[in-house]
Amino acid sequence: MSRCPKLAVLRWRGEYRRDSYDLVERIAAKTWPHLHSVSFERQEIPKDDLVRIMSSLQRMTCLEADCISVIPSGTMDLLRPHFAILTNLKLEPYAEPSIAQEILSSCPLLESFSFDLVDATAVAKGKPWVCTRLRFLAMHFRFDPLTISEIQPRVFEQIARLYRLGFLWLCYGYKPPPFQTTVDLRLENGLDKLSTLRSLRHIIFRSSIQKMGEREIKWMLKHWTSLENISRECNGVDSVMQDKLVQLLEEHGVKVGL
Repeated sequence: MSRCPKLAVLRWRGEYRRDSYDLVERIAAKTWPHLHSVSFERQEIPKDDLVRIMSSLQRMTCLEADCISVIPSGTMDLLRPHFAILTNLKLEPYAEPSIAQEILSSCPLLESFSFDLVDATAVAKGKPWVCTRLRFLAMHFRFDPLTISEIQPRVFEQIARLYRLGFLWLCYGYKPPPFQTTVDLRLENGLDKLSTLRSLRHIIFRSSIQKMGEREIKWMLKHWTSLENISRECNGVDSVMQDKLVQLLEEHGVKVGL
C-alpha cells in the first residue's frame, strides 16, 4: 500500500491491529497525500488514532469509523473545515448529541450519515438541514417523553427535506434510559410530515416500542410507494394488532422484519 502515493480512498476491512500494521502512522506521515476517504468497516479503533487520522487529512470527503471510547468533543473542530465537501460520515459513539444538528445543517453534499445518539430538541430548534442529497440516514433520537408530541413533528420536518432518502434507520444499537423515549411513528405525533419521502425503500426502528394502527400502515403504503422493507415491531403492545399490520404490509409486497 505504501507504493501507491496517489491512493485517495482507503477501506480497511481486516482486523484493526496497531502492532501488526501501523496504518495511522502512515496516514499521519502523509504517505498518501491524496487520501481523502477513510473507512473502517465494522472495526473499532482507539479515539486517539481517529483524532490523528482526522488531523492528517488535508481533504476529507468520507470518514466512517466506530470508536472504542467516546470521541473527544474537540474533534468537531477537525471536521468543520471539511463541511463543504463531506459526502459520507459515520461516527459512533459521540460525546455531544447536539453536534449532529450542526453537521446536517452545514454539509450540502452529504449522502450518508450515521450517528449513535442525537438530541431531538437541538434538531427541532436548529437551522434547516441542507443535506438534501442524503440517501442513507441512521440515527437514534433522544426525546423527552414530556415534550415528544411538540418536538417530534419538528424533527420530522427536518427529515422531510431529504426527498432522496432511501434508507431511514431511526433506532439502533442503543437502549435509552427510562426517562427518555424514542421515536413514535404515529400520525398524532407528526408521521404525516414525512409524506415527501417518496424514495424511501427501507425503514428500521428497532429498540423502540411502537403503537401503530391500521391508519399508520395505510398512510405509509399510500405515501411511501417505494417501500420494500420495514421493521417488524409495528405494534409492541397489542399482538393481535401487530399480526394484522404484518398481514396488511405483506399483502402489499412489503417485507416485514428487516
